[in-house]
Amino acid sequence: ALSVPAPLSCKAEIASIRTLCANMVELTLLPQANMPFLAGQFVIVKTNDGVRRAYSMSNVDPDGGQLSIIVKHKHDGALSPRLCGELEPGDTLMVEGPYGTAYLREDSDRPVIAVAGGSGLGPMWSIVQRAVALGREVHLYFGVNTTSEACFAEELASIASRARAHLVVKDGSHGGARVGLVGDAVLADFSEMDQADVYMAGPPGMIDAVMHQFLAEVKVDCDRIFFDRFC
Repeated sequence: ALSVPAPLSCKAEIASIRTLCANMVELTLLPQANMPFLAGQFVIVKTNDGVRRAYSMSNVDPDGGQLSIIVKHKHDGALSPRLCGELEPGDTLMVEGPYGTAYLREDSDRPVIAVAGGSGLGPMWSIVQRAVALGREVHLYFGVNTTSEACFAEELASIASRARAHLVVKDGSHGGARVGLVGDAVLADFSEMDQADVYMAGPPGMIDAVMHQFLAEVKVDCDRIFFDRFC
């Protein structure tokens, strides 16, 4: 059985901040103590004034020497405005973790269907990278609302020879992206999913809608659906 790392708490330095699109950035954190994690898990990021928010890792690092997180900028958010504009490389935060049960089941050899909405791309990208490394069949669906939120084109292209990656834009076309809702895109490709492991992360409304679609319209095993809601 896969060993789930025990959580710990330590300081972490911001090594880099990369702008992904108009409202999302990817931060790379260097924890003072190694924080091993499984693909799909998250950490609690804490500030000195007590603000706590959960962010999933977007990278794969079994030793936990580096944690990358994707943050969506919410103007009324308690922490995201700081992470997306105020803090700089060299600043420090507290991190606690890892936590979460929606991690990649590495003892399975079933195909992986990963569905991401917005910043939910973080844990799905971690899961996809790890699944590809393990030789699994992988299908990634990344849904965004507008073309301004479309990002990660180079990363999606980097796995094209080993996995199927789909960018799905709700409003308007974007290059080679599919147009519409991410759940519809998955259902257009799969009439049944009972032989697959399904992973999902994104806004609660998206997760609930896609879950309802899958349960109502295709043959899917509930015990093989793993998800995180990103509020």
